[in-house]
Amino acid sequence: MDFSPIIPASSLVYGVTGVVLLLLGQILRNGYYKENYEYIPTVGPSGRLTSFIGGLRFVLKAKDILREGYYRYPDAIFKVPTIQKWEVVVNGPQLIDDIRRAGDDELSFHHASSDLWLRRGKNTQLDYTTKSGLRENPYHLKIVQTTLTTHFGPYCAAIHDEIVASMNDLVPTKGTEWTSIPALTTMTDLIARTGNRIFVGLPFCRNQAYLKLAINFSRDLILSAVIINHTPKVLQPLMGRLVSPLKYYQRNGMKHLGEILTHRVEMKKEYGKDWEDKPDDLISWLIDEAEGDMLEPENLVMRILFLNFAAIHTTSITLTNALFDLATYPQYIQELREEAKEAIGNEGWSKAGIAKLHKLDSFIRESMRVSGLAGISLMRKVIHPRGFKFSNGVTLPYGTYVSVAADALHHDENVYTNANTFEGFRFYDMCKSEEDRVKYLFTSPSTEYLPFGMGRHACPGRYETYESRFFAVHEIKSTLAYILLNYDIKLKDQLRPSSQWLAYAIVPDSKGQLMFRKRKEAL
Repeated sequence: MDFSPIIPASSLVYGVTGVVLLLLGQILRNGYYKENYEYIPTVGPSGRLTSFIGGLRFVLKAKDILREGYYRYPDAIFKVPTIQKWEVVVNGPQLIDDIRRAGDDELSFHHASSDLWLRRGKNTQLDYTTKSGLRENPYHLKIVQTTLTTHFGPYCAAIHDEIVASMNDLVPTKGTEWTSIPALTTMTDLIARTGNRIFVGLPFCRNQAYLKLAINFSRDLILSAVIINHTPKVLQPLMGRLVSPLKYYQRNGMKHLGEILTHRVEMKKEYGKDWEDKPDDLISWLIDEAEGDMLEPENLVMRILFLNFAAIHTTSITLTNALFDLATYPQYIQELREEAKEAIGNEGWSKAGIAKLHKLDSFIRESMRVSGLAGISLMRKVIHPRGFKFSNGVTLPYGTYVSVAADALHHDENVYTNANTFEGFRFYDMCKSEEDRVKYLFTSPSTEYLPFGMGRHACPGRYETYESRFFAVHEIKSTLAYILLNYDIKLKDQLRPSSQWLAYAIVPDSKGQLMFRKRKEAL
């Protein structure tokens, strides 16, 4: 009988068990946390047991707590209690730059992001379920850094084709009538299809069962990680086997991709990396790099699902927020439409054509600044045995989690004029030279703009690496340009759907609706 993690995770029994184990776990962890960081000021309670209450409060009030710390401790360091750990937060350009300049052997993005949804301590969900080699040999990151970036140019036509097909399927307009759609769900489906057009190709990128698997993977992975992470260590192997969704997704992923993965691996073993009519997609790129056990189809399918985890949700959230802002501030639509008409008319739906959408780039950057992806950014874990010393003299010990209060920074009136006002061409108007244009690109982080993070891993666990942002941004800009040229858009209700916070995660209202109508002058 096939086990689905969705059913037990949502049951009352598992809910009660999770709460009990969470409380027991905190008690067994010697109060709340072994390291109390008494020398760092706290926003909220700082006692060993009262901090746990503060951690519960952080789940619902993270926005207020982080902003309070940001303004109370300017150019300094503070800490906040979360359910799992102390989060040490730094303020000011100098301390932010300290994080940017730190070596991977001092502050680790990989360890911080792995601990967030896979690991606490020695073991991981992968250890409890399936030996996929993801942690030991993350060679898929190299592919994202290099092959995906160099290959998506020739795939622009395929990306555009999938956007057109997705809009036709997901936004079924009739004549001049307005059609209402759930924005986040629709854009998530669109991005899943578009990304998988490059990952696994046709027909899999349009297979509804496969797409549902890819989309739900991250939700169930994170849910089970929360349960495992708050279970006492002695019980984690048992709890991991009970609630981890990885075997379920591996088994069902094989139902969709097992045959093609097996065939491609056999072709590599017989003919090497080059053989006639070999498809140029993520499956081939993974197999080209894999060796030994990594060539097992069961391991390959998990790589594909994890890359979907990184590629789908943050991109669809950013796209949804931009669409909400287009509908909320329609005064920008005509100018953006004219820019798109000229650029696409001259260059087509190419990488060069999309790159010329400077005003649209500014609009998306402003949307990201105002709405954001998370209340914190630049997430790192101190992994040097002697800790990490900031330029202000504060030393954080091994094992500390550190980040930057990105949302508060992006709404600071001392950093941005009219910081709480949406100005779609804010960054476009700031460009006085080509150097400025590069500086203020949507993809360009700085100590004042951190939705992607900064430094070697300028993407806080969202698109996995710095380079893959360009593929994601191309998807977003291509989709928005196509909508601008082919649809009218408006809010279903008068007010923009509000973003929702859960701890430091920020997501658009899942019930938020948008209205679409096909334009007569469609391009």
